[in-house]
Amino acid sequence: MPEGDTIFRAARSLRRALEGETVRVVETSVGQVRALGAQRLVGQTVRAVEPRSKHLLIWFAPSDLALHTHMRMTGSWHLYRHGQRWRKPRHLARFRLDVAEWVAVCFSAPQIELLSTEQVRRHPSLAALGPDALGTVNLGNDLTVERGLVPRIGGASKCAPPPRCGP
Repeated sequence: MPEGDTIFRAARSLRRALEGETVRVVETSVGQVRALGAQRLVGQTVRAVEPRSKHLLIWFAPSDLALHTHMRMTGSWHLYRHGQRWRKPRHLARFRLDVAEWVAVCFSAPQIELLSTEQVRRHPSLAALGPDALGTVNLGNDLTVERGLVPRIGGASKCAPPPRCGP
């Protein structure tokens, strides 16, 4: 069962591969996502990848739509280079998102939704969550703090040194 740290690591990998990239291909076997026009994500930019507890949100611009996934016991996100063989069978792929260098595939996730910003805000599972203990806190003026890290300015961060014991 994917736990919060698993989702956090998946989000970090997806963020590195997808954020700022233009969506080239979208495929889904999820009826709700297809019915809401998942193809309109093609040409949009991946604005952010956000873990929220055991949920993962991929935000798109300029639409401000979010792809919401919850892995439950069976789901996982995989990243592949174009042409690379997938480690799981294609029929288990529920959502696929291609950018210039990467193919992101969500396998076997039982919950995948395409939501507006307002729907994310009101979503029963997401609205009940507190702040993400593993996430980032934006302090404004291009200053963010990540758990276990010293503040970073303009994207550069350094690991916090271990605390000193004794004199």
